[in-house]
Amino acid sequence: MSADSATNQVNWPDVLSSPYYGMVFLGLANAAYTSEGDAKAIYSDLHAVFDSDSYLPKLPDVGQAGVEEPRSIPGNWLLDWGPAVAEDNSNMLYIASYRDSNNSPLFYTVCLRGTDTSSGVEGLIDQIKQDLDDFSLQSWQKVLADNSALNLKAKPVETQAGKISIGSRDGFVKLAGLKAKLTLEGDELILASALKALLDKQMAPVVVTGHSLGGNQTQVVAAYLDWQSRRHAHLWQPHLHHHLHHEPHGAILRRAR
Repeated sequence: MSADSATNQVNWPDVLSSPYYGMVFLGLANAAYTSEGDAKAIYSDLHAVFDSDSYLPKLPDVGQAGVEEPRSIPGNWLLDWGPAVAEDNSNMLYIASYRDSNNSPLFYTVCLRGTDTSSGVEGLIDQIKQDLDDFSLQSWQKVLADNSALNLKAKPVETQAGKISIGSRDGFVKLAGLKAKLTLEGDELILASALKALLDKQMAPVVVTGHSLGGNQTQVVAAYLDWQSRRHAHLWQPHLHHHLHHEPHGAILRRAR
């Protein structure tokens, strides 16, 4: 049996929500820091990362924990969307996937960059505000209602509960509204539209990962994407997973079984 055919027997949501690929998610989160310059440098350098195996090696196969030379899964990493970079360079995110030898995604990752001290005065101040403005809370329903442009299918906000800090709200609204192109085609899309386009083509689990300030946003962004991606009540269930270590944080959206 080939490594590719073996992966067909794997329950990927269970594997992805375990600590097994924790260092993979950390590597993807850290790739967001490949360049800390302007938007053009960030774009070109991140694409260079995904065009080479030297920074992101092939995905280790399952069941290789503790193996000195672990077997990898045939395939390659692909930068599917982005990077999307805020004008003041305060926030950045991208979508990537690991594709098997048939170019089918084993999973998608939404990667959120954390604090970037090289983003310039305006961007750094904005990041500090997002980090520190956590004493006041706002209803998650109100956040979504006040930003209707992010609600692609006019879904009812009444189904959403909880509160988030003002700093997290400001960071989320900025991240969710950033636009970029899918790598191979099309117009600029916001995050939810880009993920929908990818899932419409090929369904796969979605992992949301980030470092530092980006780690804080993983739970908010995952909850938002689950709300927007749920086609039918029985099709999608959120399964949020916090890694045991502080950074990166992670969340996974999984299909209902």
